[in-house]
Amino acid sequence: MTKRSLVVALSVILVIGVAFLTARLLRQDGGSGIEHPSPTGTKPPDVRVTAEHVYDYISGLPQRTDHKLISAQEADFPTDAPTTASAVADLTGTWIGLAGSDYYAYGWDPRDVNSYLLGYWRQGGLVELSVHMNNPVTGGLFSDRTAIDPAKMITPGTRQNDQLHQELDRIAAQLQVLKEAGVVVLFRPFHEMNGGWFWWGGWNPSQFQALWRDTFDYLTRTKGLDNLLWVYSPNEGSGNYTSYYPGPKYVDIVGLDIYSDLEPGCRAPSDWAEMNSLGKPSAITEFGAFGPTESDSKQNYDWTHFLECIKSSYPQATYFLAWSNGWALSNPGKSKANAMLADPYVANLSAVQSDLVR
Repeated sequence: MTKRSLVVALSVILVIGVAFLTARLLRQDGGSGIEHPSPTGTKPPDVRVTAEHVYDYISGLPQRTDHKLISAQEADFPTDAPTTASAVADLTGTWIGLAGSDYYAYGWDPRDVNSYLLGYWRQGGLVELSVHMNNPVTGGLFSDRTAIDPAKMITPGTRQNDQLHQELDRIAAQLQVLKEAGVVVLFRPFHEMNGGWFWWGGWNPSQFQALWRDTFDYLTRTKGLDNLLWVYSPNEGSGNYTSYYPGPKYVDIVGLDIYSDLEPGCRAPSDWAEMNSLGKPSAITEFGAFGPTESDSKQNYDWTHFLECIKSSYPQATYFLAWSNGWALSNPGKSKANAMLADPYVANLSAVQSDLVR
């Protein structure tokens, strides 16, 4: 064999070997090469989507003629498997557009939450993180209001401010994992601040604004987390909806947590107009039919009634987040969630994948 023939033969063997190895790797990964296919069977292209892209998409939804309202479901780990996106799909046949969760829902469980949110982002959906933050002073749950001194907590150099930043360090470390994976997070801290049931609730408005701004500056500037869209969400029915607003530089999306039976013929309360006067994209940042108690969550509810109410009285809403437990879209005790999600007005996973390609 001549030297030239030997070179040709070795080149052919190398090409065949590479092709064989590539095919084998593809088979081992279910045919996708790197990521497993999304629930719809398609994998979005590998294009980096920034927080600005997501913001532009959300803010443009009210001007659309269809797919105007993103469907979303809260799922809190480790006990909330019945309300995950897959549970909703099992019941309704539809994958929601946005998956929500919380690091603190049952203590501190960031690994399962990050895995869930990262997985849904890679499938082409949007993700949201509520933050029922532990009491930074006592280490107690979000409902523990003891030992909190708002004046000290917002003052740099005090022990309480240091304790707040230590708690934020825990959150930042987990959000950094999502940032490095390219995930944009709708980040919803200090929600329902106009109520008195969380340690951050019912403060003097100027002190709360300082708390929010300190948290914003610490996470975005000190920690460099530029993958967050900040969501401001007071509780509907508790008043002072914009009194706690920290300013347009510190908020991307505004909304209301609504626990009420939204029915056909409903009229949005004046607080909805007050929120929309802030000039930000708006949303139903939590929704639970009839009320906030466990007994309320057990009542039957027709989800098509919810959508009729949104269309007529909340047309600015860009997404709704169905709360977990008995209020969930996946609860078979509620009715017609499948019909509501199938309405062209609603943007589910396939619409988000199409409109926000990545």
